[in-house]
Amino acid sequence: MRSITLILSLILPLVVFSQNNQSRKHRDVFPSFGNFERKGWIIAPMLTFTAPSVKGGNQRLFTEGDQVYDVEYRGAGRLGIGIEIGRFHLIERSRLIHSVEFSIGAKTLRGVERFDAVLDDTNRTTPFVLRGDGDFTYSYATAGFRANHVKQFSDYAFFQNSVGVNVDYLFNSDTRYNDRNLPITALAANQFVAQINYRFGIGFKLTQNLLVVPSVETPILTAIQFNDMKSTIGVFNTRYRPLLFRLSFYLLDKKSGRSCPPKGPKRRNSDTLFGMIDGKSPW
Repeated sequence: MRSITLILSLILPLVVFSQNNQSRKHRDVFPSFGNFERKGWIIAPMLTFTAPSVKGGNQRLFTEGDQVYDVEYRGAGRLGIGIEIGRFHLIERSRLIHSVEFSIGAKTLRGVERFDAVLDDTNRTTPFVLRGDGDFTYSYATAGFRANHVKQFSDYAFFQNSVGVNVDYLFNSDTRYNDRNLPITALAANQFVAQINYRFGIGFKLTQNLLVVPSVETPILTAIQFNDMKSTIGVFNTRYRPLLFRLSFYLLDKKSGRSCPPKGPKRRNSDTLFGMIDGKSPW
């Protein structure tokens, strides 16, 4: 929640600035004529971060030795990496959707969970505490489709709001959990995930055919594995919100060169550019 509040606090002033500059007509950052097509390639390296829920989980555990522990879980995020490559296509004469894109790639999500387990024993003067932790690294193959809305605020810069779908397949996992011999159930990530996501970015035109868009993306709904419309993922005993920080490079395709017309018969001296003449009149 704190991460979302911070993102909104950064976005709102920019939106107000954009609204105050709507009266000016800016040159299209995606050229509509010239030597470049209105489509091209996307290369997007990224950093990922798993923001844990603000409120930690609590659980009361009963051991086989009739001991009772009150456990408090605390999550912590870690940075991961990823990269995507894809194609984009600009949509003509649309006020809502200005471009669509498709991408494939790979990404890692990493995080930590720590816990304090306090023994429930009224005979002790000082509490007996067991502390443990665990960490995870999940590697996903990912594919995504997005629809983008672009709002320019200068000839060389624009806001980009995107709604899309990402489909992720877990192909490698590395987990460790020290439960201190307590009967703690540590949940694992799902093998297959499909989510609806939202992305906000600020784009800049670098050259005639190259644009860069730093952006942040987060899920807003998990369709598969569906869990009460939660957009976070559950790992161990904590829920984490994936945040994807991309640096997307948009490279416009060059138009194919015009081919020369086929060669005709060799022109005679009596021919002109307009046709044959009879030696007396060019018409």
